[in-house]
Amino acid sequence: MVSELNLRGVQNVDEDALRSRVATRETTLWPSNRARFLRWWRWWWVDPEYLDPAALTRDQARVQRFYQARGYYDANVSQPQVTDLGQSRARIEINVTEGMPTLVADLRLRGCESEDSDPLPTRMCNSIRAGLLTTPGSLFDEDRFHYDRAFIFDSLREGGYATPTVIPHAAVDPTTRRAWVEYTARTGPPSRFGIVTLRLSPNTTAFTEPRLPNGLPVSVIRSALNIDRGDRYSRRALVDGQAALFDLGVFGIARIEEAPRPGGDVDLNVILSTARLWRFRLGGGLEYDNVRPNIHGLVAYEHRNLLGGFWRFRAEGRGLLYLLNLGSVFGGGNAQDQAPFRPVLGGSALVELARPELFRRTLGLASVHLEFAPDPLIPTIAFRRATRFTVGLEHAFSRRLHGAFYARFTDLGFSPNPNNPDATFHTNGDILQNDPIYSELYFDQRYLHLEQALSYDSRDDRAHPTRGVFLSANLIESVRVPGVSDYTFVRASAEARTYVSPVRSIVFAFRAMLGGTIGESFESNGRRYWPLPSDLRFVSGGSQSNRGYPYGRVGVLGTVPVSPTPGTGVLAERTTALGGTGIFEASVEARWQPRAFGVVAFLDVSNVIGIDPEPFVNPQGIQAPGCQPTSTNAIPDGVGCAIDRRNRSLPPPRSFNLDTVRALFSDLHPSVGVGLRYLTPIGPLRADFAVRLSDLDCSRNSADVAAQNRATPSGWASYYIVTQPRCDFFSAAIPLAIQLSLGEAY
Repeated sequence: MVSELNLRGVQNVDEDALRSRVATRETTLWPSNRARFLRWWRWWWVDPEYLDPAALTRDQARVQRFYQARGYYDANVSQPQVTDLGQSRARIEINVTEGMPTLVADLRLRGCESEDSDPLPTRMCNSIRAGLLTTPGSLFDEDRFHYDRAFIFDSLREGGYATPTVIPHAAVDPTTRRAWVEYTARTGPPSRFGIVTLRLSPNTTAFTEPRLPNGLPVSVIRSALNIDRGDRYSRRALVDGQAALFDLGVFGIARIEEAPRPGGDVDLNVILSTARLWRFRLGGGLEYDNVRPNIHGLVAYEHRNLLGGFWRFRAEGRGLLYLLNLGSVFGGGNAQDQAPFRPVLGGSALVELARPELFRRTLGLASVHLEFAPDPLIPTIAFRRATRFTVGLEHAFSRRLHGAFYARFTDLGFSPNPNNPDATFHTNGDILQNDPIYSELYFDQRYLHLEQALSYDSRDDRAHPTRGVFLSANLIESVRVPGVSDYTFVRASAEARTYVSPVRSIVFAFRAMLGGTIGESFESNGRRYWPLPSDLRFVSGGSQSNRGYPYGRVGVLGTVPVSPTPGTGVLAERTTALGGTGIFEASVEARWQPRAFGVVAFLDVSNVIGIDPEPFVNPQGIQAPGCQPTSTNAIPDGVGCAIDRRNRSLPPPRSFNLDTVRALFSDLHPSVGVGLRYLTPIGPLRADFAVRLSDLDCSRNSADVAAQNRATPSGWASYYIVTQPRCDFFSAAIPLAIQLSLGEAY
């Protein structure tokens, strides 16, 4: 069994690519340069790789040819050495002396040279030259040489020529280590699309009926293809058309074959094979953090032609089991974990009806979403009852550019959590109705808003991108209409992601996001309304955001008093995310994924603004002058205060303006960390460990809580703290967060 395969002297070529070319392999999933103490490890489901002397002899020639193909023609590969390690294990070493590289001395593009009698269009020549990987002075690499030939061919086809000719030629002098490269490009006649014929595999005859045998209308298929007779020939139109056919979700085969005719016209044969029109799904998952640990399940049914005419019906239900105060099982130190562990059920249901190609490349949809579950920000306090109606259009401008327009109506209500561990302290829903923080988060509200979205996606792989750019913009508007919508606001956000892979297995990923709200808060019926409803406020933190913080814990938080700690009489507290009216997030991540296992290093930074982040003392003092708020928020020792519960409020929320923009960027919250990755068919399984670089000093929070406890002999809090992110999410002494999830962070 081959336990080690060492390639010595490999420096200027990709070692992972070289290993993939040889027949001899290591018996391991770990990278070859792992620590020696891990060399014994092998996953139980991986078959051992056995030594084949004949294959090893040929591997010497394979390594030699690999180097020649990358421009190292005088590379020397020694005979492989085999060392018996005992217990039927062997170590193999192959030593390589790379030598000097061969460089491109000259590059000619016939058809774009000044002396050519039948030159290509100047704009096309400039585009081709800009995209070539092989340039004068660069390393002569056969892979680049063949890529450039295909690139020139595709560029000519994209320019409207269906039958171009590209003749590559390279002359290499190993003695002087120089190469001369030449491509001869001929366009052929200008082309247009001709007759488009549908064929149902395995039948080879043309299909001319208005509906397929399973009832699918042919008109929708032709609309999705978006190619008409007489259109200018374009390779991109063929790629986009094939992708649109697959996006219909009803074809196992959607292949477009070209049939050029003399004169330049190109007929198309669209080969289709229908798949099952319905599908049933079951799934589940587990999520854990300090805020919302839960187990969830999914059951869904979808039919792609339930009502005929390609109408797509989807129904799904999600069950939730929130594990409230789970930290108390493990002896957690946070105040919210001191309450008993309580499982709480919740769920949601979605029904959606959609029609692809309602208009050309436009999908129309309507949906109803019902939810009755613990609130995701504070599941221990409130249940959320939500009903959402949506109608919208989604349009594909091209394969990469998509837009959408939605009209949404939301009816949102809250009720106290029936398993609220603080119920003995706050009775009859008082915690939601009169608490100055909760009363601005949890109350019945409804809003009607319009939403527009635009995205551009050039990533090579959505699940595991290595190159490309993703850009998105989102705009939401609402106008206050009594009885229909309680808010007037404009909410805008934009996000940019880019991915660069300088060498194989290494990817640098960047992300930035900015959002803000224009709108004013107002008071009605004794309640202050924020510019945004609680569901649309910005939050930051979590596995897809700033990984040094749990979900929603970046930005302004409220410290809410709860029932006294059992046996002590000391008032406990609960930290609450308020959300915000503005957000900024940025991340940079270095990913190394040589094989199934990978490692990343990342830096995340973010901030959320909403209300004045300074500690806020609630108006009080109905018993003694010493209970009045002071500039330092201090209450003298020994003074017992009682709350005037009819006069509770928070500072007004801030809209997005120049002052809040400065505040958004002046108090950022960075975190740095490392992560482990394991590739699965549905995306990488990841574990991220992040350390906060700010919010490390808990002294102010501790002092505030101590003063609050001293001033509340009656059992009611004398004031509420509104502050920036707390330090005690993982531990009061360790500023660490652990995020477990499936899929890339972005």
